[in-house]
Amino acid sequence: MHHLAIMKQSWHLTRAVVEGRKVIESRWLKTRMLPWDAVHPGDLIFFKEGSFVQARAVVRGVIQLADLSPITIRHVLLRFKNELGISDANGFSKQLSEAKYAVLIWLRDVKKVRPFRVRSPRLRGGWVSMQDIAKIRA
Repeated sequence: MHHLAIMKQSWHLTRAVVEGRKVIESRWLKTRMLPWDAVHPGDLIFFKEGSFVQARAVVRGVIQLADLSPITIRHVLLRFKNELGISDANGFSKQLSEAKYAVLIWLRDVKKVRPFRVRSPRLRGGWVSMQDIAKIRA
């Protein structure tokens, strides 16, 4: 399975993934939506930041967390802040205070790819799952 992770451009997290400073991709959700129950070890994640897909990684492992509270969110962020590539766990936890679910995805074999565009897929939460990314490649 292939996944497209849409990254917030101003945070420059794709660069952190490529440089190995971010080894866990996380998605914090109010409801059970993608990537909940969709990501598995061995899957490929393509990272799109701005107009282009710039990198890809293989999924090494996945943990899903449910029934989150602001306290458990803060605990998770403090526990994994280095792997998540964040420096301010307290500030980040305030942004995520309404999340009820989290998907933590460990990455391996990260590679920069020759930048390419994708046709605008239908997005919910900045994540798309598909059999083959070639189907949405522009």
